[in-house]
Amino acid sequence: MEWDNETINGVLEQPRWNNKLICIQNKSVYYPQLIKMGIVTIVNMLTESGNFLGFNELKQKETLLTMGNYFLWLGIVHSLPCEWRRMIKAAISVHFHNLHCQGSLMKIMLSKFKL
Repeated sequence: MEWDNETINGVLEQPRWNNKLICIQNKSVYYPQLIKMGIVTIVNMLTESGNFLGFNELKQKETLLTMGNYFLWLGIVHSLPCEWRRMIKAAISVHFHNLHCQGSLMKIMLSKFKL
């Protein structure tokens, strides 16, 4: 199956494991323990705010997480194509800009209509 890797939605839906576009030392990766934690696609690698999961967030998913496993995680994050990481970062930036603008608009509406 071919996946869309040109759009942010296509990138976020990319399967994380055994993906020929995501390699460490020229080999696609597969780590069953991360699948058990629910990390199957790229979007599963992100927090609700759009950042890549850090040690504390991973520790909440897997209490037996070691620093060795975390360094493996960092390798996986860095194995994502640079263009994908740029797309994710840009999408986060736009999302938060929109939230900020909406919040400002909401303040204006609340003050104008005294809601």
